[in-house]
Amino acid sequence: MAKKMTTAVHKAVARWKSKIFWRAAAIFICSSVFFSNSPLAAQGEGDATFRSGVNMVLADVSVVDKEGVPVSSLMRDQFEVKENGKTRPLSRFEEGTAKVSLALVVDYSGSMYRRRDAVLRGVRALIAQLQPGDEAALLVFNEHVSVLKTFQSQFQLEDWTSPLANRKPTGQTALYDAILQASRLLETSAHERRVIVVLSDGKDTASTASRDITLDEMRSSNRLLYTVGLFEPGEPETDALSLRKLSEATGGNTIFDPEGMQLAETFTAIMKDLRARYFLGFYVEAPATDKPEVRRISISVRPTTGGSPLRVRARREYRIAGH
Repeated sequence: MAKKMTTAVHKAVARWKSKIFWRAAAIFICSSVFFSNSPLAAQGEGDATFRSGVNMVLADVSVVDKEGVPVSSLMRDQFEVKENGKTRPLSRFEEGTAKVSLALVVDYSGSMYRRRDAVLRGVRALIAQLQPGDEAALLVFNEHVSVLKTFQSQFQLEDWTSPLANRKPTGQTALYDAILQASRLLETSAHERRVIVVLSDGKDTASTASRDITLDEMRSSNRLLYTVGLFEPGEPETDALSLRKLSEATGGNTIFDPEGMQLAETFTAIMKDLRARYFLGFYVEAPATDKPEVRRISISVRPTTGGSPLRVRARREYRIAGH
């Protein structure tokens, strides 16, 4: 009888520990990738932290005119942010000055072999535009994902291209797995402005994760995703729709360069777009229940006097964990 009671007690304690662990893990994951209200994070450094009740949501925002040209020098009071229809005052406002943690993710499946030289030129162009204080990491993928460089702030061009030059593209394409691994690697980065740039020439053929899971990760985290497709939309064995969906979920963008002949220019355009963006922060209240919520974000910009209407590209929703 005593033995049975002891076993029952042990099982109850195990269930209680498991429940506490997973609930704490859920809170930690959601807060560490999207929210910030610590004094250190408010200065643009360090990992975000979670405090129950009120959290800062971060949004990376692109503003362009009717010709698609980025608009700079806008003022804080020209922006209006609404969360689920409710106006939220801005607690943080930066224009292109926030330091960047960038994960470059390169498709090295077999079909990329003939484009390897173009990829090396593109990587050089991108790395050359990183600024002092920025940091970058380099990942490659076929059916497996490999981290060739963890986050560092030293940008000798040959150090970044030689690991690719000495590697032979082969195998299949685990695109979603690569994006997820880059997103999780960014949890270790130094800066709150966390960017993923993905280069691929085909559709996913080998991931263990689905597109929906990857989309959920992008919507639940403070990641800005740019995708570059080395193909024409609609070509066989390609998936332009998934690249667009993934980047749009973050407020990023998708560019197509079928043969990779303009890849250096494409990466340069991405970095110019990134530097012209606005980094906004606003406080929200956590859900009153223990259930996570999906909340809509609407960001608009009032043009300067006499100016033409401006277009905004930013994430449209985010997910927040409950208490």
